[in-house]
Amino acid sequence: EYWCVDPGTDGGSRLCRDHEPAGTRVDPKCRTNYYSPSDLTHMRCLGGYWDYTAKCLPDCGRVTPDGMGLAVGGERVRRGVLPWHAGIYTKTVQRNTTLYEYQQVCGGTLISSKVVISAAHCFWTALEKQLPASQFAVAVGKLYRPWGDPVDQAQKS
Repeated sequence: EYWCVDPGTDGGSRLCRDHEPAGTRVDPKCRTNYYSPSDLTHMRCLGGYWDYTAKCLPDCGRVTPDGMGLAVGGERVRRGVLPWHAGIYTKTVQRNTTLYEYQQVCGGTLISSKVVISAAHCFWTALEKQLPASQFAVAVGKLYRPWGDPVDQAQKS
């Protein structure tokens, strides 16, 4: 996140806008579950360009220290504590429509920005053997089991 320091205030800052005037000073900060491999120093707008661009990387595999409490399966869970958790869903066409119905069948683990691993039995049956990928969908960042829960801010594929 970029926090612009308001000139003429005693340390006041605000979220930066899309365009800032020359001379603007920014205090960059990494969001939750991200980190910077080096110290994030002030950025300045000079001649229409930032003197450097702060970079934050995903902090994979580290438990987030706090969050909003929720209950899932009788266990206390907090929003964002396990950001690498993925839900694996089967998708089937609803009768007499072209809409899909989703049902969570397994969990998985996000191991890179585009790869989720899960147990083989999630994608296999004794009759059909390996099931086609087109029968599945994946969601990360979900808090609630229903695929279309309006409270979730999930990424889905």
